[in-house]
Amino acid sequence: MEPPRLIATGFALALVVAVAVVGVIGCGASDPGPIASLCKRIGSEKDPVAAVFEQGDALLEGGQPAFERCLNGLVGHPVVVNVWASWCVPCREEFPELAAASEAYRDKVAFLGVNTEDSHDAAATFLADNPVPYPSFSDPDKRIDRSIASGIGLPHTAFYNAAGELTKIKYGAFESEQELADAIELYALER
Repeated sequence: MEPPRLIATGFALALVVAVAVVGVIGCGASDPGPIASLCKRIGSEKDPVAAVFEQGDALLEGGQPAFERCLNGLVGHPVVVNVWASWCVPCREEFPELAAASEAYRDKVAFLGVNTEDSHDAAATFLADNPVPYPSFSDPDKRIDRSIASGIGLPHTAFYNAAGELTKIKYGAFESEQELADAIELYALER
């Protein structure tokens, strides 16, 4: 009799598809990569900001859904999101300021990067040569970028207060660490 075997085969196929979908969209138990680790830590840690900094230099997949889950998991903490590309000269020039500021504020503010309109290899090479202590989300199709700043020019930096509200988008590169520190104090820490 064939019908029970067909049902079992259909069930097995559905189970395989479900596991694959959870793994692809990130934050699933079957995904052992950096994004699952980050999402799990942010959701369970008393200090989700520390969980972000444990993923320094990682280039995370998962697109806009994973980025938004991460951002939502950081509500209660100020967040600075820098949108960059390896081919963008002003982006490259401001990376030292971002690295220094993220170290200076690591106990108070979470930092995230968004690598947009870039190849994975170029972004990974750039991060290897220009390390920062926080992860960047891969955004080759600009979906994350458009959700933050309508995809207008690079670089730009978004500031979120502890309530998770977007308080400011700064278009263009920061010219000094002090300029960035002032923006963090004013827009992320709201002092």
